[in-house]
Amino acid sequence: MPHIFRLLTLGLTLLVTSCFEVREEIWIDARGGGRMQMDYSLPRAVVTPLGGEAGIREQVDELLREAPELRLDELVVTHEDDQILIHAELSTDSMFSLLDLSESAAVEGLPDAALKLIGEFEFQREGTDITFARKVDVGSALGLAAMMIPKAEKAERRMTYIIHLPTAANVHSADRTEDEGRTLIWDKTLGEAMGEPMLMTFTAPIPLPWGWIAAAMIIIMAIPVFAIRRWRKRAAIRKISTTAT
Repeated sequence: MPHIFRLLTLGLTLLVTSCFEVREEIWIDARGGGRMQMDYSLPRAVVTPLGGEAGIREQVDELLREAPELRLDELVVTHEDDQILIHAELSTDSMFSLLDLSESAAVEGLPDAALKLIGEFEFQREGTDITFARKVDVGSALGLAAMMIPKAEKAERRMTYIIHLPTAANVHSADRTEDEGRTLIWDKTLGEAMGEPMLMTFTAPIPLPWGWIAAAMIIIMAIPVFAIRRWRKRAAIRKISTTAT
Protein backbone atom coordinates (compact mmCIF):
# COMPACT_ATOMS: atom_id res chain seq x y z
CA MET A 1 0.00 0.00 0.00
CA PRO A 2 2.76 2.53 0.83
CA HIS A 3 4.27 1.80 -2.60
CA ILE A 4 0.96 2.59 -4.30
CA PHE A 5 0.62 5.79 -2.28
CA ARG A 6 4.13 6.89 -3.24
CA LEU A 7 3.41 6.07 -6.89
CA LEU A 8 0.21 8.14 -6.85
CA THR A 9 2.02 10.98 -5.13
CA LEU A 10 4.77 10.84 -7.76
CA GLY A 11 2.20 10.83 -10.54
CA LEU A 12 0.32 13.81 -9.13
CA THR A 13 3.56 15.71 -8.61
CA LEU A 14 4.67 15.06 -12.18
CA LEU A 15 1.24 16.07 -13.45
CA VAL A 16 1.32 19.35 -11.55
CA THR A 17 4.87 20.20 -12.58
CA SER A 18 4.09 19.48 -16.22
CA CYS A 19 1.64 22.37 -16.51
CA PHE A 20 4.03 25.02 -17.74
CA GLU A 21 4.49 27.43 -20.60
CA VAL A 22 7.60 29.02 -22.05
CA ARG A 23 8.25 32.09 -24.20
CA GLU A 24 11.80 33.23 -24.86
CA GLU A 25 12.76 36.12 -27.13
CA ILE A 26 16.31 37.09 -28.05
CA TRP A 27 17.62 40.10 -29.96
CA ILE A 28 21.14 39.77 -31.41
CA ASP A 29 22.88 42.92 -32.61
CA ALA A 30 25.56 43.34 -35.25
CA ARG A 31 28.32 43.52 -32.65
CA GLY A 32 27.52 40.08 -31.27
CA GLY A 33 25.81 41.36 -28.14
CA GLY A 34 22.14 41.12 -27.41
CA ARG A 35 19.27 41.05 -24.96
CA MET A 36 16.81 38.42 -23.84
CA GLN A 37 13.26 38.47 -22.57
CA MET A 38 11.94 35.32 -20.94
CA ASP A 39 8.46 34.51 -19.65
CA TYR A 40 7.69 31.31 -17.80
CA SER A 41 4.42 30.08 -16.34
CA LEU A 42 4.99 27.48 -13.63
CA PRO A 43 2.69 25.77 -11.13
CA ARG A 44 2.84 27.28 -7.65
CA ALA A 45 3.63 23.79 -6.33
CA VAL A 46 6.94 23.88 -8.21
CA VAL A 47 8.00 27.31 -6.98
CA THR A 48 6.99 26.94 -3.32
CA PRO A 49 9.75 24.40 -2.46
CA LEU A 50 12.28 26.82 -3.97
CA GLY A 51 11.32 29.47 -1.42
CA GLY A 52 8.82 31.44 -3.49
CA GLU A 53 9.91 34.72 -5.08
CA ALA A 54 12.94 35.09 -2.80
CA GLY A 55 14.05 31.59 -3.71
CA ILE A 56 13.69 32.28 -7.43
CA ARG A 57 15.79 35.43 -7.14
CA GLU A 58 18.43 33.52 -5.23
CA GLN A 59 18.52 30.83 -7.93
CA VAL A 60 18.84 33.46 -10.67
CA ASP A 61 21.61 35.29 -8.79
CA GLU A 62 23.50 32.03 -8.39
CA LEU A 63 23.25 31.29 -12.11
CA LEU A 64 24.37 34.79 -13.10
CA ARG A 65 27.41 34.62 -10.83
CA GLU A 66 28.66 31.91 -13.18
CA ALA A 67 28.31 34.25 -16.19
CA PRO A 68 29.25 37.80 -15.09
CA GLU A 69 28.90 39.11 -18.66
CA LEU A 70 25.15 38.56 -18.41
CA ARG A 71 23.27 41.48 -16.83
CA LEU A 72 19.90 41.03 -15.14
CA ASP A 73 17.89 44.11 -16.14
CA GLU A 74 14.54 43.03 -14.73
CA LEU A 75 13.01 40.16 -12.78
CA VAL A 76 9.30 40.18 -11.93
CA VAL A 77 7.45 37.35 -10.21
CA THR A 78 3.65 37.50 -10.10
CA HIS A 79 0.80 35.14 -9.24
CA GLU A 80 -2.17 34.12 -11.37
CA ASP A 81 -4.53 31.50 -9.92
CA ASP A 82 -2.35 28.45 -9.20
CA GLN A 83 0.43 29.60 -11.54
CA ILE A 84 3.58 31.60 -10.89
CA LEU A 85 4.53 33.94 -13.74
CA ILE A 86 8.22 34.76 -14.07
CA HIS A 87 9.36 37.59 -16.33
CA ALA A 88 13.09 38.17 -16.76
CA GLU A 89 15.08 40.50 -18.99
CA LEU A 90 18.82 40.15 -19.50
CA SER A 91 21.44 41.76 -21.71
CA THR A 92 25.03 41.07 -22.66
CA ASP A 93 27.82 42.46 -24.79
CA SER A 94 28.61 38.96 -26.03
CA MET A 95 26.12 36.21 -26.77
CA PHE A 96 28.94 33.76 -26.08
CA SER A 97 28.16 34.37 -22.40
CA LEU A 98 25.18 32.08 -22.92
CA LEU A 99 27.66 29.30 -23.54
CA ASP A 100 29.48 30.18 -20.34
CA LEU A 101 26.20 29.95 -18.46
CA SER A 102 25.10 26.69 -20.08
CA GLU A 103 28.45 25.10 -19.18
CA SER A 104 28.61 26.53 -15.66
CA ALA A 105 28.66 24.44 -12.50
CA ALA A 106 25.39 26.04 -11.37
CA VAL A 107 23.56 24.86 -14.48
CA GLU A 108 25.21 21.45 -14.55
CA GLY A 109 24.06 20.95 -10.97
CA LEU A 110 20.39 21.34 -11.93
CA PRO A 111 18.07 18.31 -12.13
CA ASP A 112 18.19 16.37 -15.39
CA ALA A 113 14.66 17.48 -16.31
CA ALA A 114 15.62 21.15 -15.94
CA LEU A 115 18.74 20.65 -18.05
CA LYS A 116 16.67 19.15 -20.86
CA LEU A 117 14.30 22.13 -20.77
CA ILE A 118 17.21 24.58 -20.87
CA GLY A 119 18.58 22.57 -23.75
CA GLU A 120 21.94 22.01 -25.38
CA PHE A 121 23.62 25.08 -26.93
CA GLU A 122 26.13 25.60 -29.70
CA PHE A 123 27.01 29.14 -30.72
CA GLN A 124 30.07 30.04 -32.76
CA ARG A 125 31.36 32.74 -35.05
CA GLU A 126 33.11 31.94 -38.32
CA GLY A 127 34.27 35.03 -40.14
CA THR A 128 31.22 37.24 -40.47
CA ASP A 129 28.77 34.36 -39.99
CA ILE A 130 27.32 33.05 -36.76
CA THR A 131 25.97 29.55 -36.37
CA PHE A 132 23.50 28.73 -33.63
CA ALA A 133 22.00 25.42 -32.53
CA ARG A 134 19.82 24.54 -29.57
CA LYS A 135 17.98 21.36 -28.67
CA VAL A 136 15.15 21.34 -26.11
CA ASP A 137 13.81 17.89 -25.21
CA VAL A 138 10.46 18.50 -23.52
CA GLY A 139 9.28 14.90 -23.80
CA SER A 140 12.31 13.50 -21.99
CA ALA A 141 12.15 16.25 -19.39
CA LEU A 142 8.56 15.37 -18.49
CA GLY A 143 9.12 11.64 -18.48
CA LEU A 144 6.14 9.78 -16.99
CA ALA A 145 4.20 13.03 -16.62
CA ALA A 146 3.82 13.17 -20.40
CA MET A 147 1.28 10.35 -20.22
CA MET A 148 -0.83 12.15 -17.62
CA ILE A 149 -1.25 15.57 -19.22
CA PRO A 150 -4.81 16.24 -20.44
CA LYS A 151 -5.25 16.81 -24.17
CA ALA A 152 -6.52 20.33 -23.51
CA GLU A 153 -3.28 21.23 -21.75
CA LYS A 154 -1.23 19.80 -24.60
CA ALA A 155 -3.17 21.88 -27.12
CA GLU A 156 -3.40 25.15 -25.18
CA ARG A 157 0.04 25.51 -23.64
CA ARG A 158 2.87 26.61 -25.91
CA MET A 159 6.63 26.54 -26.19
CA THR A 160 7.71 29.64 -28.11
CA TYR A 161 11.24 30.75 -28.94
CA ILE A 162 11.95 33.88 -31.02
CA ILE A 163 15.30 35.19 -32.27
CA HIS A 164 15.74 38.61 -33.92
CA LEU A 165 18.81 38.94 -36.14
CA PRO A 166 20.39 42.05 -37.70
CA THR A 167 20.40 40.26 -41.07
CA ALA A 168 18.29 37.53 -42.65
CA ALA A 169 19.37 33.96 -41.92
CA ASN A 170 20.89 31.98 -44.77
CA VAL A 171 19.71 28.68 -43.32
CA HIS A 172 17.29 28.01 -40.47
CA SER A 173 14.86 25.50 -39.00
CA ALA A 174 12.25 28.02 -37.80
CA ASP A 175 8.54 27.28 -38.07
CA ARG A 176 8.02 30.72 -39.57
CA THR A 177 9.85 34.00 -40.16
CA GLU A 178 9.05 37.69 -40.03
CA ASP A 179 10.78 40.96 -40.91
CA GLU A 180 12.09 39.60 -44.23
CA GLY A 181 13.77 36.63 -42.60
CA ARG A 182 15.45 38.53 -39.78
CA THR A 183 13.05 37.21 -37.14
CA LEU A 184 12.97 33.45 -36.63
CA ILE A 185 10.11 31.87 -34.68
CA TRP A 186 9.85 28.36 -33.30
CA ASP A 187 6.34 27.91 -31.96
CA LYS A 188 4.93 24.57 -30.84
CA THR A 189 2.08 23.44 -28.67
CA LEU A 190 3.16 21.56 -25.57
CA GLY A 191 1.87 18.39 -27.22
CA GLU A 192 3.97 18.97 -30.35
CA ALA A 193 7.06 19.77 -28.29
CA MET A 194 6.55 16.56 -26.33
CA GLY A 195 6.37 14.52 -29.53
CA GLU A 196 9.95 15.23 -30.58
CA PRO A 197 12.78 17.50 -29.42
CA MET A 198 12.66 21.10 -30.59
CA LEU A 199 15.69 21.78 -32.78
CA MET A 200 16.46 25.46 -33.28
CA THR A 201 19.24 26.17 -35.76
CA PHE A 202 20.33 28.99 -38.03
CA THR A 203 23.32 30.40 -39.86
CA ALA A 204 23.35 34.12 -40.59
CA PRO A 205 25.83 36.76 -41.74
CA ILE A 206 26.49 39.31 -39.02
CA PRO A 207 27.82 42.58 -40.48
CA LEU A 208 31.06 43.79 -38.92
CA PRO A 209 30.57 47.08 -37.06
CA TRP A 210 32.17 50.15 -38.61
CA GLY A 211 34.62 50.38 -35.71
CA TRP A 212 36.00 46.95 -36.57
CA ILE A 213 36.19 47.83 -40.26
CA ALA A 214 38.01 51.08 -39.48
CA ALA A 215 40.45 49.26 -37.20
CA ALA A 216 41.08 46.65 -39.88
CA MET A 217 41.70 49.36 -42.49
CA ILE A 218 44.16 51.10 -40.17
CA ILE A 219 46.05 47.84 -39.65
CA ILE A 220 46.09 47.11 -43.39
CA MET A 221 47.27 50.63 -44.21
CA ALA A 222 49.88 50.47 -41.47
CA ILE A 223 51.51 47.31 -42.83
CA PRO A 224 53.37 49.02 -45.71
CA VAL A 225 54.38 51.89 -43.42
CA PHE A 226 55.96 49.49 -40.94
CA ALA A 227 57.53 47.56 -43.83
CA ILE A 228 59.10 50.73 -45.25
CA ARG A 229 60.38 51.78 -41.83
CA ARG A 230 61.87 48.36 -41.26
CA TRP A 231 63.49 48.39 -44.73
CA ARG A 232 64.96 51.86 -44.11
CA LYS A 233 66.28 50.76 -40.72
CA ARG A 234 67.96 47.72 -42.24
CA ALA A 235 69.37 49.85 -45.08
CA ALA A 236 70.79 52.32 -42.56
CA ILE A 237 72.40 49.51 -40.57
CA ARG A 238 73.95 48.09 -43.73
CA LYS A 239 75.26 51.54 -44.69
CA ILE A 240 76.83 52.07 -41.27
CA SER A 241 78.37 48.61 -41.42
CA THR A 242 79.84 49.30 -44.88
CA THR A 243 81.23 52.69 -43.85
CA ALA A 244 82.84 51.22 -40.75
CA THR A 245 84.54 48.60 -42.92
